[in-house]
Amino acid sequence: MYFSDEMHKLLKLSRAKCIITVAANYTTVLQAISMLESLEKPFIIVTQGTEVTTTIPEGAVNFQELIAKDVDTSLLSTVQPASPNDVVALPFSSGTTGLPKGVQLTHRNLVANILQTTLRPHLNYQEPTTTVELNTTSVLANYGTEAGYGLTETSPCVILMPKELNNNSSIGHLIPNTEAKVVDLVTDLTLPVGGVGELWIRGPQVMKGYLDNIEATNDVIDKDNWLRTGDLACYDENNLFYIKDRLKELIKVKGYQVAPAELEEILRSHPSVAEAAVIGVPDKRAGEVPRAFVVCTSEVSEDELKNYVAGKVSDFKQLAGGVTFLESIPKNPSGKILRKSSSGAVTDCSCSTKGAVIPIPSVAKSDHVKRFENKRTKELGYDVIPRDRR
Repeated sequence: MYFSDEMHKLLKLSRAKCIITVAANYTTVLQAISMLESLEKPFIIVTQGTEVTTTIPEGAVNFQELIAKDVDTSLLSTVQPASPNDVVALPFSSGTTGLPKGVQLTHRNLVANILQTTLRPHLNYQEPTTTVELNTTSVLANYGTEAGYGLTETSPCVILMPKELNNNSSIGHLIPNTEAKVVDLVTDLTLPVGGVGELWIRGPQVMKGYLDNIEATNDVIDKDNWLRTGDLACYDENNLFYIKDRLKELIKVKGYQVAPAELEEILRSHPSVAEAAVIGVPDKRAGEVPRAFVVCTSEVSEDELKNYVAGKVSDFKQLAGGVTFLESIPKNPSGKILRKSSSGAVTDCSCSTKGAVIPIPSVAKSDHVKRFENKRTKELGYDVIPRDRR
């Protein structure tokens, strides 16, 4: 569950007009709304998951009553006819770095991704570490699990494993009307079979852009509409893709995104902390958990800093990996925190002296772009990549 500080940031960024929540979260929602600077706070609170007879907080509209009888909805904006390029969903993602950003997904994005995945068995998206944990129980005894790959920025699906292959080391093949290429980190040249580089994706499911953040959008989508995923990958002679590592600073805790920059900002707001760096460390149950490295100006305990952060963020963002105290935090010449060794493995910040770039040999320029097209979706017009992303 979000704390009021976190919710306030999302409300401010999204300029939401309505919040659907449960009665138990009503107080937190009100606190978040009260923090908004605008005098006009056109938010209608609609409680969800309550019976008609349940007492709800004053000022809220019971969801069951809303659908059962006429309720005054005059404060709601009039719904205008939608076009394929209108934004229909705004999930938040940290992208490859930084604080959470609103990912603008259009009607075209979602319809295209639905059509792309209808050619495969029905799927429920699940975090891999959560699936591994379930595998230790009897829950999956009668079910099969298959690999796949996607991002919030791709609506979300990009790659799926064909059921007949069952290759446990691969994430699968591209879905219809999707292009991918593996790009050298140094030269930006496209790599051939077996080359390890950053995975770039292009297709109708790629987001319109980040809300009110042209700079961040341009950082991940180039002029030819290729999306930089921030993941290191390769593919084999059968066009099966493999994820090798992650360039992103993002930490994944049981499938939830944790932006190091968010926790670092909170730590630096503590009066005893001068500098802070946060990385993800391996955890058997969660996949990763955040660990903080701090430089202090006065004495402070690990528990005090952990409790300070815990009072401002959701449970999955807490410093379960602990706190390490340093005399200095390694940075590159431009001031960027060094989070990885040259091999790409997460290291203890106290001994890391190298940058995050994984050396990859250069290759001659060639067009090793993989494509998967499908007649059905092309006929419906969803192979077109919108040019008005910005």
